[in-house]
Amino acid sequence: MNNTELIRKLKDKITSNTKWVIETLLQASKMLNDTDFENKIILQASFYSDIQENEKDNTVSHENLTIQKAKLKKALLSYIDELAEFEEIDIEIIIKPIKYMNNQDAFTQTRVENLKKQLSDLYKLLNEYESNLILENDPKSKMKIERDIDDLKQKIEKVENELRSLEMNMNKADDTKKNQQNLKIPNITELTGQQTETFQFALIKAFPQISALDQFVFMKLDLNLNTISGSSNLKNATFDLITHFQSEGKIKLLIEKAYLAKSGNQYITDFVKSLTN
Repeated sequence: MNNTELIRKLKDKITSNTKWVIETLLQASKMLNDTDFENKIILQASFYSDIQENEKDNTVSHENLTIQKAKLKKALLSYIDELAEFEEIDIEIIIKPIKYMNNQDAFTQTRVENLKKQLSDLYKLLNEYESNLILENDPKSKMKIERDIDDLKQKIEKVENELRSLEMNMNKADDTKKNQQNLKIPNITELTGQQTETFQFALIKAFPQISALDQFVFMKLDLNLNTISGSSNLKNATFDLITHFQSEGKIKLLIEKAYLAKSGNQYITDFVKSLTN
C-alpha cells in the first residue's frame, strides 16, 4: 500500500470509522515528529470525544450533533490533505496504529499534559513581555507590548478554561468508575412486574429517542432492535426489549450494559441500586 492508497483509505473511513482515522493521524504525526501537526490532531481527538459523550448522554440536539460531526469531518479532511504533502510515511501505520483512543483517560491525560506545557510557555512569554514593558521608554513600542500582553492574557485564559474543564471531567470519570465498581448487580434472571416498570421508565429516561435506544442495542448488545421489537413507539420498544432478555434468561446482561453505557443517568443508577438493597 502506497501513500496515495493510505490517503484514500483515510478519506473513505472518515465517517464510518472516525476513531481509527484519528488514531492513524496521531500515529503519523508521531512518526513525522511534527508537534504542530500532532497538537492539531489531538485537538480534534478531544472534539471527537466530546461528540461521543454528547451522543451518549443525549445532552445536545440531533441538529447540533450533526453540525459538530460535520465540523469534525471538515477538519480531519484538511489534515488528511496536509498529511498527503509529506513525502515519506511508513505505511505500516495503516495496519498497526497506536491505540491512543482505546483508553479515553490516557488520551485526556495526554491533552492535559500538552495544555500544561502550553500554559507554562505562555506564562514565560508573558513575564518576558512584562519585563520589556518596564524597560521600554518609547511610547509606541510600549503600546505594542501592551497589546501583545493583552493577547497573551486572553490565550492564557482560554487554555486555563479548557484545562479546568478537562480536569473536572477526569474527576467526574473517576467518580463514575468508583460508583461502577461499588455497585454489583445481583445474579437475577427475571424481574418482577414493578421492577420491569421501573427499569422500563429508566431506559426511556436514559434513551429518550428510539434512535438512541436502537444505537445502544446495536453497539452494546450486538443486536438489531427491529428484530426484537417492530414498534416505533419508545415505550413499547423498551418493554419488548426487557421481555426479550427476560425470555432468554439474560436480563442481568441488559441491566449491566445499560448501566455501563449510562451510569451518569440517575434513573438507571437508582434502579441498579434498588436491586442491591
